[in-house]
Amino acid sequence: MSLLSLVLRNPRTTSLSLFNRPHSTQTSVIPKEKLDSALGFCRELDYENYLCVPFFPRPIQPAQYALRAFNIEIASVRESVSNQTIGKMRMQFWRDTIDQVFAKKPPQQPIALALSHALETTTLSPLWFKRIIAERESILDDPQYMTIVDVERYAENTASALLYLQLESMGVREVSADHAASHLGKAIGIATLLRALPFHATKRRLVLPAEVTAKVWFWFLVFEGGVVVR
Repeated sequence: MSLLSLVLRNPRTTSLSLFNRPHSTQTSVIPKEKLDSALGFCRELDYENYLCVPFFPRPIQPAQYALRAFNIEIASVRESVSNQTIGKMRMQFWRDTIDQVFAKKPPQQPIALALSHALETTTLSPLWFKRIIAERESILDDPQYMTIVDVERYAENTASALLYLQLESMGVREVSADHAASHLGKAIGIATLLRALPFHATKRRLVLPAEVTAKVWFWFLVFEGGVVVR
């Protein structure tokens, strides 16, 4: 089954189906309190993808909330710690947590428990979780990307890796689907960086690659006291 057919599995589906879907007789694979925790995390901090999850087949929706909640948690580490050392400790905690989740001994942490329950009905690879963690850890010190290839690598190891996990949760393991997810993830990752330029500028953080900034003079951005003035 192709990636396109998975997304468009029902040609009559419209945006209204997001709010008007028949209730399933199946029970959630995740206990309600665990599902509510992951779902609430997504609704509060990743509303766009929270709205997308109901388009997935109902039995795997809890797994999607768990994956998205994990992604939010890892992505927010850089902004929630006061120094790089604490950030590395947080990343190591999540490496250990992923090992424990796959060993069926998850810690009593809401996202870890949601992932553990998701693994009961889906097959996921720890490789992609650890790749996301490693890439997020590598940017804790706000390095300057040198080339566009560096930016693409970042997007591949974060946004694309998350899409690979979502494909796995649907039982899709095809080269063509992975190829599409790779390109789509790179597009999502780069678009997210561009959309967040004003925020990064307030942190005096330049996320555009040096090979681009060296060629173009950004006269419309003036850094003054850590605030971008247009």
